[in-house]
Amino acid sequence: RAVGETVREKLGPKVSTIHLEGIEELALDFDQVYLVACGTAYHASLVAEYLWEQLFALPVHAVIASEFRLREMPLTSRTLVIAVSQSGETIDTLIAIRRAKEKGAKVITVVNSINSAIERESDAAVYTRAGVEIGVAATKTFSTQIAALILLGLFLAEKRGEAVDQTMENALAGLTLLPGQIAEVLAQEEKIAALAQRFHNADDFLFLARGCLYPIALEGALKLKEISYIHAEGYPAGEMKHGPIALIDEQMPVVVLLSQK
Repeated sequence: RAVGETVREKLGPKVSTIHLEGIEELALDFDQVYLVACGTAYHASLVAEYLWEQLFALPVHAVIASEFRLREMPLTSRTLVIAVSQSGETIDTLIAIRRAKEKGAKVITVVNSINSAIERESDAAVYTRAGVEIGVAATKTFSTQIAALILLGLFLAEKRGEAVDQTMENALAGLTLLPGQIAEVLAQEEKIAALAQRFHNADDFLFLARGCLYPIALEGALKLKEISYIHAEGYPAGEMKHGPIALIDEQMPVVVLLSQK
């Protein structure tokens, strides 16, 4: 439901159009993008980095907010910073956007909580509609942040004159189907419980993926650590041979994320 509400709110009156109020004037005048966030929001930003690189003919970087202020970024008045936060109160992200604004950068926040500190210090906001996160693990937040970032990226690309008509049509069709597909996964509770029973004594897990699924692997490992208190690591599949393979034995479950491509 949260993903569906996040997507429906941002669709325009015509089919295959996106409407984001207050964003259009920021879409034209930037030559680089930084996505700054922490934790789960950073992993969502990494997904956006992969996808936005395909939309814009300019640099796109996802940076951990606590590291952003420690680096000498080439920030200018033509830099667009996307701050991603569930609460809108994440102190490291707040400090990062303050530094960006000191350099003249424009800031758009992707946030779940309305009228938060980060939103108040940003030039515009895109809301996720995740509702209240009851558990510590930000599951609804992650899914809605990715959906919102996909829509924001497509909106910016279209306003900049990029050829994204077919990409937008495909993305909106996929996002419209996504809530039902999530429901199908959640309905497999018995199968998931059986897997948990089989592997609950494992001391370590390895999550592997390539491309834009790699940040999903990082998030899967983070969720396992947060919820189950089991050590887990996300890794690019092609890099497994450079270190992690030395730790793999018959006792270590390996979770591999695959797409249709």
